Amino acid sequence: MNHSQYVSSLQGSIGRTLVKELCKCSPTIRRKYYDTCVRYWCLKEFVVRFDKGLIRPDGKYERCHRFFDAVLFVEPTINARAQKWTFRVGVEVKCTEHDLTKDNKIPYYLGWTDFFFLAVPDELVPQALKKAKSDSRIGVMSLTSGKILKMPSWQDIPTGRKYELMLQAFFGYMNKDVPINQFVLR
Repeated sequence: MNHSQYVSSLQGSIGRTLVKELCKCSPTIRRKYYDTCVRYWCLKEFVVRFDKGLIRPDGKYERCHRFFDAVLFVEPTINARAQKWTFRVGVEVKCTEHDLTKDNKIPYYLGWTDFFFLAVPDELVPQALKKAKSDSRIGVMSLTSGKILKMPSWQDIPTGRKYELMLQAFFGYMNKDVPINQFVLR
């Protein structure tokens, strides 16, 4: 499979398996739900734009951006939004060893989503675990089975970044036909 096929697999059974695992251990959920309808949106090639805090010579703020391969917006229960149980998952897909070892942008993705994962095929799992070993906020998942191989720690993201994510999702992606994946957590 190529990179775009791996990213698209997050909208299917691979993404569903990941979301199930995260719903069982998310700190936002106060009790266990096993017969609850879970909804999630998988937005591919997600761009987050933000101010760097620097002013250009023309007086405008200098903007910067981050490209996530996918961001999953998860609603683990029917009343998740009202109870503030929703969470966001950033996924960076690496399908070759060269791409995994040479990528130095991973620290820039941290702090934007509640969970962050490196998603790799099974043959790259040892290299991904080695790369994620240095930071507890980086998780590793298998693109073959969707199983979590290293659970990342929960990142308490600032409200401003949550707002930026939702703004980008609304304006950049809600005009496209983004499927809502829905299933019952068992």
